[in-house]
Parts: sequence; C-alpha cells; structure tokens
Amino acid sequence: LDVTWFRSKIENYSLSALNAVHDEEMNCHQDAHCILQMQNLIPTATKSDLAKIAVDPTIIARFNPMVNLESRKSLRSSILTWLRLCVYEDKLTRLISLSKSASTDELLRELHTETVWDTDENPAWLVFEVENMLQIRQVQYTVAKHLIDHPGDVMQLNMGTGKTRVILPMLVMHWSLKNRDKIIRINFLSA
Repeated sequence: LDVTWFRSKIENYSLSALNAVHDEEMNCHQDAHCILQMQNLIPTATKSDLAKIAVDPTIIARFNPMVNLESRKSLRSSILTWLRLCVYEDKLTRLISLSKSASTDELLRELHTETVWDTDENPAWLVFEVENMLQIRQVQYTVAKHLIDHPGDVMQLNMGTGKTRVILPMLVMHWSLKNRDKIIRINFLSA
C-alpha cells in the first residue's frame, strides 16, 4: 500500500469538501461560495485548518456553511484518518532512515511503537504527533494517562523517555482543552 497516495487522496477530498459547494442541482450556491471566498468573507481551508478541525469540528461551518451535520461527522472522520496516515507516513520515513543506519535498537523500538490510545478521544495528541513528526510511545501514553486519571501524583522516569518533549505537552493539551476557561500553569523546579 502506498500511504502517501492515500494520504494525498484524503487530504484533497477533505480540502475540496471544505472549499467547494457540491450541489449539482443548485449551481448558484457554488457560485455564491466562490464569490464569498474571493472577497475573503469565507476563508479557504488549508492543511493546517484540517488539523484545527480535527480538534474543533465546529469550525467547519466557517469554511463551508453548506455542509450538513452528517457530512461534518464524515468529514471529521476523514480528517482524523488523514492525520493517522500522516503519522504512519512519518513512521515509514523514520524506519527507512533507521534501516540505513547501524542503529538496530532504535529500529526495533520504532517497529514496536504502536498507537494504543483512542485518536477520536484525543485528536489534539494526533495533531501533536503530525506537527512534531513523532509517534507517542506506549510508555509515554501510560504515564500521561496515569497523571490525567490521578492528578497530583508524582512519577519518576528515566532520562530520554520523552518527559519534556512528549508527555508534558500531552498533559498541557489535555488540561487546556478540558478546561478552556482556565489557564494552565507549569512550575519547573530548579536543579
């Protein structure tokens, strides 16, 4: 299977669904939509907007108010699939690179990494993976999930396990999206 081809197809489908009105019976809607886009009254969706929609699907209406509720759900599902394919495409790139180097341990670690968390429940984490070209490892998810389920707990991890680069951003995303009316503050103790 060609992951890049599938990713590209879903990306084009999603952008087309957001940027055009698909109504064979009423061409006037498509014309009106194009005029509003040309006047910058309706924005034209880009790849970065797909990531925003994954986290907040209510903004679909900003790009195309003609998309009904059922189509919005289908479009969001397509966008989540697109993000998953982006993650897998990045993983394949890492695997190819690691296979050419002499780092067997890193290659095996990458091969054993799989998504064990629900991407529908945590779309912000999926966007984080795509933006940072990484994949959240099982131990990182386990630690983040434990800290989310048991606020105030303290955990000790070895150096190099992704505490700062992966787990901390996962926690910040979770708490900031769950409590949008509150500000998240992080305190770092001096060494």
